[in-house]
Amino acid sequence: MRILQTLDDWIGRSRPVLLLFGQLFIMILGIHLASDRLDDHLGQWLGAAPIPWPEPEWPLTVGTWVALGCEFATIVWAGTTLMNAQFGQRDNTPWAQRLHVNLVVAALGWLPVAFAGAWVVEMVVEDALAPWLGWWPGAMQALGWIAAGIVAWRAGLTGWWQVTRHSPKPKHWSEGWPWVPLVGGVTALAIRHGLPLWGWM
Repeated sequence: MRILQTLDDWIGRSRPVLLLFGQLFIMILGIHLASDRLDDHLGQWLGAAPIPWPEPEWPLTVGTWVALGCEFATIVWAGTTLMNAQFGQRDNTPWAQRLHVNLVVAALGWLPVAFAGAWVVEMVVEDALAPWLGWWPGAMQALGWIAAGIVAWRAGLTGWWQVTRHSPKPKHWSEGWPWVPLVGGVTALAIRHGLPLWGWM
């Protein structure tokens, strides 16, 4: 009983940190999915551009490295935004008075990217269950969607609420404007390629 009590106490104390890691991890999955499509688009665009590449595979290589850089930078943005909301100085200023560029970017971009990460979880669960439930595709898909729904609700929605409702008051309304093109582009890719909407329409 003492061991169980110790374990229960540890889980209780570490719960906020575990949730924080879950919120960031689901964003990393969504960002990676979007960036994985970015390198394809960049490779095609660079390959069609009138540039005398030394080797035929250079356009795809350059596109891959640029996409990796964008992925890393977006992860830094997500982590910084989440940490500021979690550990930044809070006040009772009304939400409308705390509006700034980065908060608007987070409010619009967080959920699509997090939901794209939840879709990655759905695909992973389906693949993991294939050896045992391959004969019952409907069950695999249902369990995958249940897992994705739990992750989207427990990590995606709570992360969005954290960054939109608890971000500290900015020094200036334009705070975060350099992130707009990058995060906006990743969000657009997440909506287009990371959400299973287009096959239903």
